[in-house]
Amino acid sequence: MEEFEIYIILISLVISVLGIYWSKRQFQLFCIKAKKIGLFYSESIAVIEKKLINYNFMKIGHSQRNFKLFRTIDESPDIHIFHHTFDEGYKHDDAHRTIEQHFIYVRCDTVSLTKIQMVPKHLIHKTGSLYRSREITFYNDNLFGKTFHLSGVNEKLIEKIFTKKLRKLMLKYSDLAFETHNDGFLIFRRRVLIKPSQIEQYISFVQCIFEELKLNTELNS
Repeated sequence: MEEFEIYIILISLVISVLGIYWSKRQFQLFCIKAKKIGLFYSESIAVIEKKLINYNFMKIGHSQRNFKLFRTIDESPDIHIFHHTFDEGYKHDDAHRTIEQHFIYVRCDTVSLTKIQMVPKHLIHKTGSLYRSREITFYNDNLFGKTFHLSGVNEKLIEKIFTKKLRKLMLKYSDLAFETHNDGFLIFRRRVLIKPSQIEQYISFVQCIFEELKLNTELNS
């Protein structure tokens, strides 16, 4: 083996070790921060897994894996943050890769939601046939229309629910994906892991979405 090849192997090993250390350190910091703001930690997400199978987001790719759950306790809405991974492509394919991201699932028993799916337009090709349904557009909101593909059941109701205030809220993250199903909703940003310093920001964000959905659904039911 050439000396150059040995150096390459050593550098690869160092990078791998540093990556593992960084991942564990981030998780430790995440736990510390989560505990400070009153989140509960569990290794299992069995408590919500039956709910998650109803979401189209959970059908993207293959070899889905969900673990490391953080959740609020005795609060409304019930917020869950979990680590989600899935594979794109196939094992022996050059395009094969594993995608890691954080999902936030919000269970809201006090609201009965119609089926809504919103995905960034630059990611539609990643979702296959899941988002080929008719797009709901707002003629007075070009920025939202350029950013997101919105669809769902009962278009007229969704148009009323997605007020100017809610659309502006969604635009905070141009890569945000959002989906509702009956008594809850999911959000995620593709390949984005929430940093410990961002937990409170995301909790506040989904609480604002919940309040808007709750108010607008009640007004139009």
